[in-house]
Amino acid sequence: MKVKIEESWRQRLQEEFDKPYFERLVSFVKSEYGRANVLPPGHLVFMLWGAYAKEKATLIDSSKHLILTTVHPSPRSAEYGFFGCKHFSKANDYLRSKGIEEIDW
Repeated sequence: MKVKIEESWRQRLQEEFDKPYFERLVSFVKSEYGRANVLPPGHLVFMLWGAYAKEKATLIDSSKHLILTTVHPSPRSAEYGFFGCKHFSKANDYLRSKGIEEIDW
């Protein structure tokens, strides 16, 4: 299990990392992670529309989920990529391929 902590937070929290309670917490999380389902489950579809949403793609495990990106569907930009991106049909294709019920959009 990997935990990513930004350097600015690491510096602020370093004292906490060295305390016994934190070591117990990490041990507990690791054991639970190994024996139980961890949410979110796999096979989710993330539709990231717009530049701000696309920036968040790095937070999603693409080996477990489908990530679809395009421009924001606002009236000014929709014709430059949103129309015709077929996110809804791609999402259903992906869900169907994983044995998950399609969404009735």
